[in-house]
Amino acid sequence: MTIDTQKLLNLFDTAAQAHGWASDQGTRAQAQTALANYQRTRGDLEQALDAQAAEIARLREVLTAIEQWEIPLVESRGEAVPMSVAYGSNGVRDYFRGVARAALKPEGDPK
Repeated sequence: MTIDTQKLLNLFDTAAQAHGWASDQGTRAQAQTALANYQRTRGDLEQALDAQAAEIARLREVLTAIEQWEIPLVESRGEAVPMSVAYGSNGVRDYFRGVARAALKPEGDPK
């Protein structure tokens, strides 16, 4: 949602006149500064919310893969076989623990 700055300033002027306030240039400049700060803060918040939404979507994708227990195929003796056949249940458990661990790492963390 965008804010029409000029419309808000006109509303400010109208309110100032209705209440008998002095709507001088200094007061109007303060209103403009306050609006600019609000818009900048709102933009920062929207970016942060978008980043959080992307992170939630990424984690949901990983949780769905774990919940559906999508066991990958691996190569064993020249054949593609389910990981459980090649490494047993402990290997599958370790694989899914690694998937979860990787998903929980902060972005850019090399560990």
